[in-house]
This record gives sequence, C-alpha cells and structure tokens, in this order.
Amino acid sequence: MEIKNICVLGAGMMGYQIAQLVAINGYDVTLVDMDDTIVERALDTINGNLKKFFVDKGKMSPDEMDAVMGRIKGTTVLKEAVNGVEIVIETVSEQLALKQRIFKELDEICAPETILASPLPL
Repeated sequence: MEIKNICVLGAGMMGYQIAQLVAINGYDVTLVDMDDTIVERALDTINGNLKKFFVDKGKMSPDEMDAVMGRIKGTTVLKEAVNGVEIVIETVSEQLALKQRIFKELDEICAPETILASPLPL
C-alpha cells in the first residue's frame, strides 16, 4: 500500500507537530480535534512555526511554505478526517477510556487496511 494521506487525531502540541512534519515530508494530512478553535489555533501555530523556523532562516521559501500549508486540512468531523487515509495517528490525552472509545469508533469507520497508530507514553 502506498501512503499518501494521513490523519492526525488530536490538535494539541504533539498532534500539530506531527501534522507539520508529515506535511513537510510531502504527505497530505488532515488534523482533527473536537473544537474548531483548537484546530484553527493548531493551523495558525504550524503556519507561524514554518515562517519562524524555516522561511525566516532560509531553509524554505515562502512558496514552499504555502505548499506545506496547502497539504494540511483541519476539521472537527472524524468520519470526514479518516475518509481515504492510509494511516491514522492518535495523539489525544492519555486517558484509557477515551482512547478505547476512539479506537472503537476508528475501527468502525476506517477502511480495514487503514493503519491505526498511537505513540507510547514515556
């Protein structure tokens, strides 16, 4: 299976950093969270990070930054976010019941071949 589309579930610090890295490396990524404000703040942070740490330091052109931002989409609708993705990376808070509920829902709405990933707590 060729990986082209990735969903990052959770737009907190870990989630937006993963989404940024994924997009920098050429993948289309959908960043999803429960609240539009959280999603918008994450997208604004990614935009600011790219400018400050890449464009302003000459590591990326403004056009490249625009291309990276163009590969990132934000939403609050999980079913929409996982549609057509090959990988879902879950980055929600470390609450077992929450993670169990999310993975149960992902199992029901994702294609059978979708890879579901979760970072291990340290």
